[in-house]
Amino acid sequence: MNIADSQLVTAVLRRAGFASAARPEDADVILLNTCAIREHAEERVLGRLSDLARLKHRRPELRLGLLGCMAQHN
Repeated sequence: MNIADSQLVTAVLRRAGFASAARPEDADVILLNTCAIREHAEERVLGRLSDLARLKHRRPELRLGLLGCMAQHN
């Protein structure tokens, strides 16, 4: 389900004129599509968000978004 959701979000963003960035450092927007069914998956997302928070601190204009069941759960 997450793959299908990610593909849908990607298609919508491309139609809106966005393009994929090769590296997070090159992105203007970073969206994480999450699943919190397993605790390990949630821990990995929290670790990734911690890494991205440092990038956001260096680049305040960067937009971060959390999608999926973890965003709905918390």
